[in-house]
This record gives sequence, C-alpha cells and structure tokens, in this order.
Amino acid sequence: MTSEKPVILCVDNNAYTLSNLVADLQGQFSTHYTIQTALHGQAAFDLFSDLLCEGIEIAMVISDYIMEGVKGDELLVQIHKVSPACIKILLTTSASLSGISNAINNANLYRYIEKPWATNDLLLTVEEGLASYYKDKRLHEQNLQLHNMNITLEKKVKEIEEKAADIKASINYAKRIQNVLLPKAETIGEALPQHFIYYKPKDVVSGDLYWFYQTLLGNTFIAAIDCTGHGVPGAFMSVIANNLLNKIVIDQEIYYPNQILNELTRAVKWVLKQDDNSNNRDGMDMGICKITPDRKKLLYAGAVHSLYYFQNNELHEIKATKCSIGDSLLDLPPEGYELNEVLINSPTSFYMTSDGFRDQIGLDGKARLMSKRFKELLHTLQNYPDMQEQGQLVSQTLADWTGNWKVKQTDDIVVVGFKVGALLGEQN
Repeated sequence: MTSEKPVILCVDNNAYTLSNLVADLQGQFSTHYTIQTALHGQAAFDLFSDLLCEGIEIAMVISDYIMEGVKGDELLVQIHKVSPACIKILLTTSASLSGISNAINNANLYRYIEKPWATNDLLLTVEEGLASYYKDKRLHEQNLQLHNMNITLEKKVKEIEEKAADIKASINYAKRIQNVLLPKAETIGEALPQHFIYYKPKDVVSGDLYWFYQTLLGNTFIAAIDCTGHGVPGAFMSVIANNLLNKIVIDQEIYYPNQILNELTRAVKWVLKQDDNSNNRDGMDMGICKITPDRKKLLYAGAVHSLYYFQNNELHEIKATKCSIGDSLLDLPPEGYELNEVLINSPTSFYMTSDGFRDQIGLDGKARLMSKRFKELLHTLQNYPDMQEQGQLVSQTLADWTGNWKVKQTDDIVVVGFKVGALLGEQN
C-alpha cells in the first residue's frame, strides 16, 4: 500500500453488495480516504493487519454480519483488540441478538444498519462516525501529551526534590561546621560566670555570630558580630570574620579593641579584594569588648553597633564608630575606630546586639521593635539578677512580639549579655 490516506475497510461476502457500498462511499469520502474491500472475515483481518504493519491508519470498518468463516461480530471483536479506536459498523440483512450484543460489549460497536440501506442514512452515519473517530483521536493525543507532560513534570519535580535534599544536607552540614566555630557556653562561662547568649539564625545558617577568647594572662574578649546578609552568603562572611579575629587576636596578639577593628577592616578588604574600583560592599557591623585581668576595666570599640551597660541602676550607651568593617559607604576617620573605656567599680551588666533584634517585625506586619523597645527591655532585665534568666526574657520578648514566631523572622539575631563586678564565684 502506497496511499497515506486513512482507510475505510468494507467487508461483505457478496461482491455485488460490496461494489454498491463502495460506490456510495466513493462520491463523498474518496478525496480524503482510501476505500479498501474484503470478501470474508479472515481476508478482512489479514488486510487490516497488513495495513497496520505498514503504518496506515484505519479509521472505520463496515462489515456484513453473515459471512463465510468468521462472522461480522467476531471480526469486529478481533479488530477491536488491536485497534480499539477504529469505528465499527455492522451492515447486514439479519443478525442475531447475541451477535449484536457481542459487537456492542466487546467491540464498542458504533452503529447497526439494516440492508438494504438508505444511502443518505449510510453516508450520515459514516460521516458522524468519522467525526467521532477524529474527536476521540484528538482527545487521546491530548491525553497522551498531558500524560507525557506529567511524566516529564514528575521527573523534574523529583530532580528538584533531590537537588533540594542535597542542598539541605549541605546547608545542614555547613550548620554543624558553623556551630563548631562558635565558642562553647562552658568556655565563656568559665571566664564570665554571669552571661547569656541569645542566638537565632533566620535560616539554617547565620550571618550573625558571637566570638570569645581569653588569654593566659586573663584578658577576656567577647564580640557580637552582624555580617552582611543572612543564610549561606552571611554564613560565608561569618567564617571569614571568625577566622580573621582568631588571626588578629590570637596569632598577632593585638589586644586593643580599636586596633582589632582597624586591622579587621584592612584584612576584610584584602580578603574580599575590595578597592576603589570594586562594587563589593560586603563586611560586618560589630562590637568587641576586652575585660582586663583585674576585672576593673572594660575596653570597647564598635563598628555601627553600640555597647549598652547598666551601672548603679543607670543605663549608659556608648555609640560605635559609624563605619562598617570592610568597604563601608562611610569613610573611616583617619584615627580609625574609637576606643572607649568603662571603669568597673561596681557590678555592671553589659549588652551588645545585632540589628536583627531591633528590626524584627511584629504581629501587625509593620511595626519593628526598634532601639527604644530594646532599651526598655534592658531596663526590665535589671529586675532579674541572674543573666540566664535575662536571656530567657530576651527570648520570651521576641516570642511575644511575633506571636510565638507566627511572623517570619526578619534577620539573624544575636544578643550578648554579661555581668562583671563583685559577683559570687568571680574574683576581681
């Protein structure tokens, strides 16, 4: 077969009847269809199989019922098994009820037409049958496309889920690394028995961190640091901050807070390759304190973030130099970061925070905590002499403000508090 037009297959054991059937169909359907014929059931099925093997579409089979060998209903059932979409029509003078039922139930019979047929009725039936065939074909093709799209989508979703799982596993591993870099509470507690650290990353990993070190001679350093960004980018910056502080203070033994910040901003610019032509503004805001071995003096230097302290029931704020570590939009003064000194002649509580606390949005979705509420909180904390209780109150304050965190966390948060002075178990 060379024709690529769809086929209408006509089957009848009477050659004259078959010729009349073809003649009626040719006039209306020959332009778009090839009319094929067979004189008995087995010949029809063999022809049908050959056409399928050649990739030729068979849109309709019109079959007589009473034929030599295979009856019409049996032929249509056989055809239905290999081509269920094909339209099947019985055209005969007589057919048993069981035969018609068999064709309906097992071959999805489209129509039964009695001989002699009315030509107009035949043509209308064939036309409607072909229209139904192509409607079902389009629907099948659309369903197949949707099925294939769903398979593709499922594969993509699976790939995304696998990638997300890999990314999550990597971030969780990064969190373990970041947690290892943070000083242990026991280490801080040995030097500062009265202290708390409130540390809450916005995401799995954090751009905020706290840093601690005590020299053999008893110089004690503690810092609260807020790096550019949060999540993974912020975490990268936190690792840089931690490593550079270790190098500056521990390796280079630079012990004055202002000199530490001066060296840190130089080091950050070098590590991040920041120069006059760079658009890189990454860096950090922070405050760092040094408590002298005799516990009589605290030295502080800050980049943007203030130091707050309570002494003799009075709140004091030491404002930081308004210049971030790294390539700040504001130029660092020629003298560098300012060094501040607090004399500790009575029990004194000190506090440092990142801007994540002040910037946290409340339940109304608009208002932020701001510095005023932070200072009000510091006043409230003085009713709780134990610093661990103060840390719990900081946590509860944020939970109340956000409706137990029904509001999404705005930024990473770190709040550091410690008390120095005539404390039980602490020598001056």
